[in-house]
Amino acid sequence: MAKASYYNTVGHREDLLDVISQVSPKKTPLFSMLNKHSRPKNELQEWQADNLDDPNWEDVVDGEDITTYSNQAANRVMLSNRIQEHRTSYQVTRLQEDLVTAGVDSEVARSQARCVLHHKRYLNGLTGSTQDVRAGTGAQSSRLRALGKSIDSTNTDIPSIARTVSGAELAIGSVTEEGFNGVLQALYEESGEEDNFVMVANTNAQQKMTRFLRYVGDGSASSESPTFRVNHNSSSTNIDLRVTGYRGDFGSVRIVKDLLIGRTKATALNTAAKDTAYIFPKDCVSLGFVTNPTLEPHEDKGGGKRGMCRSVLSLIVKNPKACGKITS
Repeated sequence: MAKASYYNTVGHREDLLDVISQVSPKKTPLFSMLNKHSRPKNELQEWQADNLDDPNWEDVVDGEDITTYSNQAANRVMLSNRIQEHRTSYQVTRLQEDLVTAGVDSEVARSQARCVLHHKRYLNGLTGSTQDVRAGTGAQSSRLRALGKSIDSTNTDIPSIARTVSGAELAIGSVTEEGFNGVLQALYEESGEEDNFVMVANTNAQQKMTRFLRYVGDGSASSESPTFRVNHNSSSTNIDLRVTGYRGDFGSVRIVKDLLIGRTKATALNTAAKDTAYIFPKDCVSLGFVTNPTLEPHEDKGGGKRGMCRSVLSLIVKNPKACGKITS
């Protein structure tokens, strides 16, 4: 017997919810936390670093004159970085803005908001990458030296007096209590400072920090020696196993998670990025803006509203010798 059913009848109205789900990380921890320094006035921004001599003492015979003198500026070196311009664009046709789109009140307003968000994410990824410095010419853009190349014991572009020491670099497989404390020891031996360190860590580096501080799983025998055990209070419904800081013999470190560091340009989160962490004194690293991130509308010549978010910035690592990192 013929009958009209859902399966053989046309004309069903589409049921499209006014929801657009977005799951990409929106936070930009590194970009947001870094101090801001003075506005760069040149494509090349320079600053000085110094290093004290090893302790040296001599006995003096009473009445003896000084015959040799010291150059107290001998260890002073010049460090530098270059500015980099970045632009993130948008355009929406007039017809698209006039039509009704599910979950979107205004395609232009949404595009502008996404443009600014993307711009901040790009700047976070840029400063936390391994990009090296490049001078600008008529044929190529100027590029800044990112953290991955600023904190690098093999980077001979940085004078040895200010270069990161090899003991402050740690492979992800060596992130144990002994290994991590060794990094802090190396930094302490160079600077004599032991407080105010920040560790900006991607996911694998964060997990490694958590694992070396306690037993994993059900607390049964593990190849990792625990620093402390976690006992769950049966009256509580929550278990907090986060590790957000570490204090050892040679310093204290506040840990900040960041999904955007350690990446290369236009690549998804991979193992190399996940293994990355940077350790530095909070006041050692800063950003300087020639142009702060600014949304700039462009002329609509008939094709629809368009524009860009633009910024020009430089990164300063005052003295890389005070910094360390974790990598693959």
